[in-house]
Amino acid sequence: HGPARPIIDLVKERAPGGQVGFIFGPPGTGKTTVLADRLIAMVRDTEAKVLVLTPTNTAADVLYERISEKASGDMKVLQAVHRFGSQNKDIPLDDGYPAVVITTMHRFTFDHFANGKRLSDIDWDHVVFDEASMVALPYALLPLMSLPATRGTSDWGALGARFLFAGDPFQLMPVGATPSMGDRLEAEKKNIVLRGFATDNIFTLAGIDRFSLEEAPALPGARIDRLAKNYRSGRSIVKAFSRTFYEDGVTSARDNDDHAITLGSA
Repeated sequence: HGPARPIIDLVKERAPGGQVGFIFGPPGTGKTTVLADRLIAMVRDTEAKVLVLTPTNTAADVLYERISEKASGDMKVLQAVHRFGSQNKDIPLDDGYPAVVITTMHRFTFDHFANGKRLSDIDWDHVVFDEASMVALPYALLPLMSLPATRGTSDWGALGARFLFAGDPFQLMPVGATPSMGDRLEAEKKNIVLRGFATDNIFTLAGIDRFSLEEAPALPGARIDRLAKNYRSGRSIVKAFSRTFYEDGVTSARDNDDHAITLGSA
């Protein structure tokens, strides 16, 4: 078979140009709101089939509820957006009609709709990962590698890419392994504390290690949409964490030091 090819080369081959995109959303910048707005626009303006994968059920529920709130009264959107799970698998994916299916990343590998078609059998127009920093790299790459060959279009609508990853690489990383109780006890005898360890995610693979980047260094053409306005905290707190982690690139939407939690529309 010859030497193994670098993973990044396989990604470039499967999704060249602008097929991969990122939303870099630091805390309080309205990432979920921005993602909900883009998915709503896709339903209203296209017939696209969109799969949204999250690392946890909580993240999936939050996004689904945010879309439902923002699209209240819009029956086209409400009928097109589905929270897939063990209690809801009878979801129509008819030609000529848009659909957004939100579920956890683990289900992509094994779960199926009521008609027997697996999630991985569908030729999704778009795949979106929310809270992507928490997604271990194999889960992020599975849809990209398993879906049919790349497409020639350069217009990806409101989502801006065929494969969109939304998150913050400076927040929680994926947990790669957790030591067993036996390992912990052996380590304690040596005064060593063992914890789970972080593994690579799509951000580390793409070389995204600074907030100022506009394009992923390892993926030419992969645009980074940076959310730079914090709606949650007052100026002093935002200034402190912005300087520490985000190269002074994040500012507060507030003109005072009021820290009441209020999420603005980005």
